[in-house]
Amino acid sequence: MHPRAQGEQRSRVGHQDVVGHVGSKARDHPRHEAHRKVVETGDVIAAGINCLNESATSTTTPCLAWNLLFEERGLMWGCEADLTSMITKTLVHKSLRVPVMMTNLYPFLMGQAALEHERIPFFPEVDEEPENHILVAHCGYFGVVPQSFATEWALRPRVLQIVNQNANVIDARFPVGPTTIVKIASDMRTLTVSPSVLSTFTQYKDSDCLNGAVLRVEDGHRFVEGIPSHHVILATGDLRRRIDLMASVLGMGVQRI
Repeated sequence: MHPRAQGEQRSRVGHQDVVGHVGSKARDHPRHEAHRKVVETGDVIAAGINCLNESATSTTTPCLAWNLLFEERGLMWGCEADLTSMITKTLVHKSLRVPVMMTNLYPFLMGQAALEHERIPFFPEVDEEPENHILVAHCGYFGVVPQSFATEWALRPRVLQIVNQNANVIDARFPVGPTTIVKIASDMRTLTVSPSVLSTFTQYKDSDCLNGAVLRVEDGHRFVEGIPSHHVILATGDLRRRIDLMASVLGMGVQRI
């Protein structure tokens, strides 16, 4: 077993330690076992499940399984079976060896539509230029983050009412600071890239955003016009030049927004 897959898991990102206990009972969970068996059948490098639509027939969600399978085997994951997110994560992480995760974007420019989706009364307060800020949240928290990528990590009960009451979800954080937003475009030949700064995390009680993040981008209007999907990949650090080099090696284009 990979050393990160032991019962007591410790990781270091930046200057903060993360300790989380994942016992044998969790590793024997049907979701983890089912995914593990599929992975072991061949050269699988990424996997995803249409988890929200399958919630009617499942008593749990795959969040913990994705964490375990990444820590044990390096398997990339795709929430809601998002194929382009899996491709983007695989390209960036396997090439650059940086922490990556998938989440949803709610630019402040979206206004009421974003607020109603997350069941929150208002956007987080920012010092200036709210039009250049984005709320980041997925399934109640920041998103699925493996323990080895997180500055804080915990397994929580479900937030979304659509999933079974026994389901779980990951509550984790990335390091604050420079963060690159990246997603492969629909032509499958272009990486859309935007630098940002993860400035803080924000919490709303009795909402679908119990712990989300706030990003600042250079130009919110240009960002909204150019981003290919509300599902994006966040990677720690300002990776613009490294992604340019990676794309040139892979014969891909880069669109800066």
